[in-house]
Amino acid sequence: MAVVSLNTGLHHAVLDAMECSLRPFERRHLGAALAGCLDRAVGLLHEDLHAYASRDPASHGDPGLILETYATFQAVICYRLAQQLWKLIPEFGPVCELISQRLSNRGKVLSGVEIHPAATIGRRFVLDHGFGTVIGETCDIGDDCYILSGVILGATGIANNRNGKRHPRLGNGVEIGSAARVLGPVVIGDDVFISPFCVITQDVPAHARVRIANQVQVLKPSRYTQVPLA
Repeated sequence: MAVVSLNTGLHHAVLDAMECSLRPFERRHLGAALAGCLDRAVGLLHEDLHAYASRDPASHGDPGLILETYATFQAVICYRLAQQLWKLIPEFGPVCELISQRLSNRGKVLSGVEIHPAATIGRRFVLDHGFGTVIGETCDIGDDCYILSGVILGATGIANNRNGKRHPRLGNGVEIGSAARVLGPVVIGDDVFISPFCVITQDVPAHARVRIANQVQVLKPSRYTQVPLA
């Protein structure tokens, strides 16, 4: 996909998400502020898309393929627009929160990924095979992070979690493998690698690699295997 058509495609994708989530009176209420939200979201998504293409071998470096066919990227589109609208709450009131939540839900329906619109996610974010991933309200994610499917960036409790900061903070360049859980207001340093299925409840220093120490693959012969007679 050429650069011009890629930019146009991104613009149309964000505009489509906006059209599906706004009602006519909300559009009139927000007015020209919507154009600014759209432009800022497209700018961030352009970087997300090219980061995805450069780091995902399955895309063969084609950002157009990701934009047109990767359901997970739809969740990022919805989040980027929802987050821009969330920032307008002080100016325009609860209507922006309502629209942002609709966009978040749209992303969840399209991709199986739930990203709260209040979460803060840095530039060049890659969400690969993201079905089942949840990013909580008070999460703070740095630049150049890469997250796979089934990752939970959540609170430590189930019901009645306290208000305030209750979700993780990720530094820059963090990579999290499938089905990992990072729970509570922990701080994950820059360039940390978290292997699949890890459960993190304590701070992790920069440049660390976290893995499950007792994850051992054991092969045993089938009970149907014939043992040679002596």
